[in-house]
Amino acid sequence: PEGPTPPPQPDGQPTPPVTGNATSPQAEAAGKAATNSTNATNATQVVYVDEKGNPVPPPPVPAELLEQAKTFMVNADYPKAMELLETLKGLRDTPKDMYEEVLYLIGDVLYAQNKDNILAAFDKIVTATNEAMNYNLKSHRVPQALLRLGLLNTRVGNSQEAEGYFNLLRRQYPHDENAALAMYYAGEEAYKRGDYQKAADKFQSIVQDFPESKYVREGSVSLARTLYKLGYYQQAASILDFVDKRWGRFYLEYPQLLTVAADVSDHLGKLDDARANYWLYYNINPDAGDIDTVLARQGDILTKQKQPEAARVLYEEAVRRFPDKDGGLISLMRLAEEGIHDTPSIAEMVSVFQRPDNTRPVQAYTTIISGHPQSPLVPLARLKLTMWYLWNRQFPEALASAVEFAQAHPGSDMLPKVREIALQSFTQLVADAVPDGNYNRILQLWEQYPLIRENEKDLSVDTHVAIALSYANTGQPQRALEMLDGFLKGPKDPRHGETVLALALKVYLETQNWQRIADVMQGVSGWSLSDPVQKQADYALALAHENLGQPDLAVPLWQRLYDRKDLPQEQRAYVGYFLSRDAERKRELEKAYLLTRETLSDFLAVAQASPEKEDTPRIKECLLSLMDVTEAAGRLRESLDWTDQYAKYVPDSDPGYAAMRYRVARLQRKMGNVDAWKATLEDLVRRDPQSLYGRMAASELRTTDVTKGLSGFTQGAQP
Repeated sequence: PEGPTPPPQPDGQPTPPVTGNATSPQAEAAGKAATNSTNATNATQVVYVDEKGNPVPPPPVPAELLEQAKTFMVNADYPKAMELLETLKGLRDTPKDMYEEVLYLIGDVLYAQNKDNILAAFDKIVTATNEAMNYNLKSHRVPQALLRLGLLNTRVGNSQEAEGYFNLLRRQYPHDENAALAMYYAGEEAYKRGDYQKAADKFQSIVQDFPESKYVREGSVSLARTLYKLGYYQQAASILDFVDKRWGRFYLEYPQLLTVAADVSDHLGKLDDARANYWLYYNINPDAGDIDTVLARQGDILTKQKQPEAARVLYEEAVRRFPDKDGGLISLMRLAEEGIHDTPSIAEMVSVFQRPDNTRPVQAYTTIISGHPQSPLVPLARLKLTMWYLWNRQFPEALASAVEFAQAHPGSDMLPKVREIALQSFTQLVADAVPDGNYNRILQLWEQYPLIRENEKDLSVDTHVAIALSYANTGQPQRALEMLDGFLKGPKDPRHGETVLALALKVYLETQNWQRIADVMQGVSGWSLSDPVQKQADYALALAHENLGQPDLAVPLWQRLYDRKDLPQEQRAYVGYFLSRDAERKRELEKAYLLTRETLSDFLAVAQASPEKEDTPRIKECLLSLMDVTEAAGRLRESLDWTDQYAKYVPDSDPGYAAMRYRVARLQRKMGNVDAWKATLEDLVRRDPQSLYGRMAASELRTTDVTKGLSGFTQGAQP
């Protein structure tokens, strides 16, 4: 309920706006003055004439004009009252005290004229009030002006300015009745904004600092209802007891006091007292605007007292009489749920939804949401409907309903429960999609609902991994890694740590992000890994070291992998390749030869089994290595055989064809096969005489011819 209306104010002060009257007591008293006044008759009548002796009206008498203006104000004839007041304001012989009163009455008239549209006349009223106040800053009416300025700003929503005027009034006039009234209005303004702590402080100030004020009664009642809002039920009960003992029949003036007392008693478990107060309110004020909620609360008390049949009667009465009001809607929900569930949890509502006729709650929620969208019960109904969807395993509907709630009621204190339902629904939808490999569906849900993404930290590890897998399996590896980043820091997650690591290594290998592989492995160096994951980690890290120019760090890992018997042939080929390169660098030719032959065999077997996996560059490197090692060892025939195999991968259109043929010629010459050597060189010259190897071949052939000629000449010259 709203706070009680304060009593009339002292002389010289305006009646507060809540009464609907903004005129000063001077104007209120004008009626009596006008009634009691009689036309004074003088024994000698004075006649006024102009310069030519013609009779003219007598000059205005300020006192008479003022009384007439007050009479017009009492009769709400504000235009005529304002006309007389402006006349008085313009007279030179208006006494000073009367002039001050006129200025304040002008403000009264402006306020009364525009009380239903303060904003339109705000500047005029403020100007008039300031003019009156500044005319005599020592006047006893100044507190009245400060109060009005505060009220004006309150009415137009200027809370800070209003607070400033109220504080100034209290600070400069601490013993004036208006100071207490200012605290009352400041408290009411804070209460309407929902700032209950500030409102309580204001009302408490009235009770403590103005104990003899005529406003302490209203301040006490408002303090009680504010303490109730703050949840300080025992303190509220103490204040109400104080009010009852000091003003025992105040509830006749302000019946809402009974509902405040009933609410407090209800929360303190004093159900009989609560019922008594509700019934008394109902009997005193049966046509009150909140009777619908009183009936519903009476039903709630009977429900708490284990009297379900009596409660049902009241609920049905509220639904029948007030189907479109909050009390009727509350009762509709109570009847459908067969109980009170105002702060529902999912577990609590399961017991409601499991009843045989479990469609009644859904019908009630839908009626409230669709039929009464402005009702304050809509958030509660929408929350319960969302819970019903979750319970009924309608996860898409539950998720959509939760998102709708968050959008419609962003400041609701029920939002955490709605988020919980949304996350549970999303988690279940993801879990259902993973076995079918429906990764697109998972990503569609993830990207469709910002509410889920905003609460990512509250998702389960399983759900995080499922989303990451969805990205990885739909060609978005970087997004997958972003989802998993937090799992690769700190201690190993017992369930998903290895899965996340394996996925990260797979993605980084595919993107050849060698430094990131090294960083990740450094971060999980303290993890104990299963044998399969350790194998994958060793392989990835060894490759990373090789590509980062750190072969010495890679060799121990390659050796550990080479010693395993369960390595797939494709991986074994690469392991052998890097080990053979290391042996060749160290000039361990026999070891390099054996490793390279084994590696070549593995590469060729992989290519035969899966042609798309053939690694031609590595095969050619192995053949070149075998050619070099065998040539260095003097096994020229074998080196030439490896060269013949190498030639299969180097067609004559290949840029390396000429170099390969030149090497063949060199081996042929070393083996003493001069005819084959010569034929190979001549073929090189014929194919491309201007190329490097064409010119080298031509040069070598000429040198050989000259040498032969010189040899014959020398032999013929012997004596």
